[in-house]
Amino acid sequence: MAGHYLRQRPEHYRNLVIALSKQRKHQGISQEELSYRLNISERLVNNWECGFKKPGSHMLIKWIAALDGCLEFQPYPLAARDIAAQFPITDGRLSGYELIEFISATHGRLVFGAIQAE
Repeated sequence: MAGHYLRQRPEHYRNLVIALSKQRKHQGISQEELSYRLNISERLVNNWECGFKKPGSHMLIKWIAALDGCLEFQPYPLAARDIAAQFPITDGRLSGYELIEFISATHGRLVFGAIQAE
């Protein structure tokens, strides 16, 4: 049932969430540990990974950073904590969808260490 909600999300967003979830598991980090790192509830982490809820752009960046990931933009990598300098700021808060569209439009990709997330 949970996968049903994630499948309803835009493809770029869905692929990023799946990559983050896989990376969390690969690193042996529980949802509880990730929630502690992000200072949010474990239930919220589960809701993000299942697609019930979506993080805002700020929390999406924190999620990437909590897994020691970075967003790589051609021709150079950009650490998640530094993306604010490159991300176009508007008057309102940006959604996770808008951030994913920005990443996709700028040919960005999610990288953990030297390994590109699939």
